[in-house]
Amino acid sequence: MAEYVNIRNKSNVVQKAVIDEVEFILQPAGEKDSEKLVLKRIGQAFMEQSLGYVEFVDDDLTGTKASFKLDTDVWLANMTGDPDASPTVPKREMVNRRETTIQVENPYALARPLKWKKPGGQHVFQNEHGEWTGHNLSPTPIELKPYTRMKYPKVVSDFILRRLGNQEAMKRGLALKSRAPTEFEPDISWELDDMRLYLRMMDPAAELGQSEYEVKQIHKHNKLAKEQAILAAKELCLRRCFFRLVNVKYNLPTREQFLARKGAFIDEVPEESAAAIVAEGQATIKKAAKGNAAKL
Repeated sequence: MAEYVNIRNKSNVVQKAVIDEVEFILQPAGEKDSEKLVLKRIGQAFMEQSLGYVEFVDDDLTGTKASFKLDTDVWLANMTGDPDASPTVPKREMVNRRETTIQVENPYALARPLKWKKPGGQHVFQNEHGEWTGHNLSPTPIELKPYTRMKYPKVVSDFILRRLGNQEAMKRGLALKSRAPTEFEPDISWELDDMRLYLRMMDPAAELGQSEYEVKQIHKHNKLAKEQAILAAKELCLRRCFFRLVNVKYNLPTREQFLARKGAFIDEVPEESAAAIVAEGQATIKKAAKGNAAKL
């Protein structure tokens, strides 16, 4: 099985790595694709060629993390970084004393961590003179990373949701009460077409992206570029899955339902890809037939 690593660009300029005359790019810090899941060989090339401006990120690749070593009962999901979200959204504002519609940045389009500081309360104690006094405890930092759901104590989740509730309407859903992880969900080890099928079963209207066959056809002359392109397509599909997995309005397929549907592979790829697969198979049969005829 291929090994993967997460890497991050710490600089404010594009970082590049070249392997076998193929160039791989990592966007500047803070921009989309400044942090990326790559094949381990590509990650090591960035480490060697970036002069220390690229670092490994120790992250869970499944999109499921647990935190707070306390009794927990509420899952929250970071809803930023939706790959299909529009970069801008309309908003009504007063301009020159007239209400008008303007385009503003969509807070759900760019993946970013959500951060809060929960007040630590007060520690009350009796001093050396027998008087009761107290001091404020340090606030507790809370961070919910993109494409992640975490389980919190109810008092913490209530604090987060109250904070979001005090923001303008369009930002109140940045963290969502999430479904807990289930036993059967896609992860990075799945085949790309299996991920796409799972996504289709959750949401028939979802954008599926390219099939594995289509990706391989585009990069068929370079094995490393092909493997990295498949990994990028899998990561994109996983992100699309994430926003349905955490949202209880979508029904999740069971393992049995998935396996039953998986048998109809030819229906799960675009029509042109299916035709290409059939044509390729027919060409192989004809070639073999000619070879056998020549031997006779």
